[in-house]
Amino acid sequence: MMKKMIAMVVAALVSVAAFAEESQDLLFFGVGPYGNYSNVHVFDDGNRSIVGGGLVFNLLAVKNLSGFSTKCEIGAGVGSTKDVPNEDHMTNVDCFGSAGFGYSFVRTEDTVFSLLGMVHAKYISFNGDNEITVDTTKYDKDSISFFTVGIGADATFVKRISNNIHFFAAVGAYYNCFGTENRMFSEGDENKSNYVGSSRSITGNISITPSLGVMWKLK
Repeated sequence: MMKKMIAMVVAALVSVAAFAEESQDLLFFGVGPYGNYSNVHVFDDGNRSIVGGGLVFNLLAVKNLSGFSTKCEIGAGVGSTKDVPNEDHMTNVDCFGSAGFGYSFVRTEDTVFSLLGMVHAKYISFNGDNEITVDTTKYDKDSISFFTVGIGADATFVKRISNNIHFFAAVGAYYNCFGTENRMFSEGDENKSNYVGSSRSITGNISITPSLGVMWKLK
């Protein structure tokens, strides 16, 4: 799943760059910190609240004449949750990718404001160290991963601060359309068994991702 998500985001990055090359209009590359709050509903097992943050890279292309705009981004960092049964606070990898298109209501050399519809994919994994008994068998390691795909909207504001250097602030809000939660238990270094029913479907609830940072005007 992770490789597929990366391939999708790379393809989106290439498409956005090609779009800007053909249109001879605005193209921005940005980098900065992001935060994330996700609340997902796991079938037959309640909700999971996940908080994360890290570094995001994005690409925004804007057609000056029509205002048509495209954006894609990829981020990676750390996520944490307290909502996994039989585990305490868990922290590990958080990563996501988004891509979409929309309209830039403001599009000048100094200022850009865009509103876009986006597709959002997210992957989070956790590892636990509590001893857990499953069907009378004891395990000392617990790994759990989440993969979700959602749709939503992204608002991006870009402001020039000097020459080709700009400041950006953005926020994306997404509804999780579908996904899976996978859980595996192991003893030592040897994987013993998958917990029966460890793969559960995820539907509903939201993911919110604000970010800010510096953008360079590439053309």
